[in-house]
Amino acid sequence: MNKLKELYTLICRTDFALNMEWLEYEDSKINFGVEGTQYSVLYLSGEIELKDSKFIMDCTLEMYSVDNDTTWKKEYPIENIGEIINDLSIAISRLADFNRQVDKYYEKFDGYKFPQSSAWKKEFVENLTHKFGGVWSRFTRHGVYLIISFAEDTSIISVRLSVGVLGTQEKVLYKGCVSEINYKEVLETVDTIYTEFKNSSRNIYNIEEELDELWR
Repeated sequence: MNKLKELYTLICRTDFALNMEWLEYEDSKINFGVEGTQYSVLYLSGEIELKDSKFIMDCTLEMYSVDNDTTWKKEYPIENIGEIINDLSIAISRLADFNRQVDKYYEKFDGYKFPQSSAWKKEFVENLTHKFGGVWSRFTRHGVYLIISFAEDTSIISVRLSVGVLGTQEKVLYKGCVSEINYKEVLETVDTIYTEFKNSSRNIYNIEEELDELWR
């Protein structure tokens, strides 16, 4: 058993490429486990048993969420402790290489920008300018104001109605985000509101004319 204790002490003192997550010494065997880095899903575990004057190393290479584990077993003469340390060093070094590759693979990916088409916005702004005079416009009908505004940086459009000398009373008729998918429908809706605003003022205009006639 002194040879097993000697092997355990040597493993503790050896500077492997990865740290042992656990290392346990019992009467007749040594248990150990080595895990990877934060992104790695691969880990190595095993036991070394002293039996019939020889060491038997039984290892398992496991991958999280995968049932197909890799196992191997190797026997060593009792006097050949150095070969056990060498084989462990090689296995752990390769595990470290795998971990580094996984880390690089994960880290190299950055966020990708979703392609943005500006063609629709250009067409939308041109239509607003053609129909209403620009991306911000205000129309007055007998003290009632219709305000159409489009913020090109945020693609938010709003159509508001205000009334009063200073426009102190206001309500939002239409507001939302314009996109490549809905910009034509938005234009139609804004145009409908504008047309309704113009047509609805005719009755007010008729009353205004009648009042004007009363004082003539």
